[in-house]
Amino acid sequence: MPTLPEASSVIAITGTDFPAPVVASIIEDAALMAGVCIAPYEPARQAAIVKWLAAHLIASTNGAAGTGAGSLTSMSLGDASETYAKAALTGEGLRATHFGQQALLLDTLGGLARLGRPRASAEVI
Repeated sequence: MPTLPEASSVIAITGTDFPAPVVASIIEDAALMAGVCIAPYEPARQAAIVKWLAAHLIASTNGAAGTGAGSLTSMSLGDASETYAKAALTGEGLRATHFGQQALLLDTLGGLARLGRPRASAEVI
């Protein structure tokens, strides 16, 4: 099992209203998803990748910023206006949120980018 970040660090970067036990559960799921991909890294990098991956999962469930609408992209005070990015509009997979993009950048071996893709195979004819 990879090194896990604290729930408070994921809450801090997402601004989610999810309670810490829910975030801790999402962190555990993120660690399971990334496990083999990040095993070669030192503990600090593992924790950072899992933190950003968990944040991506929260944003993908529309739990970032506690709004239920995606990542906050702009805010006004007079006549109160907020704008949120929808994950489907900004990319696919981990590229759909800036949190997922950060996880991909930290994964210099590229394992996360290959998750969910079919394995290549070759046949001798």
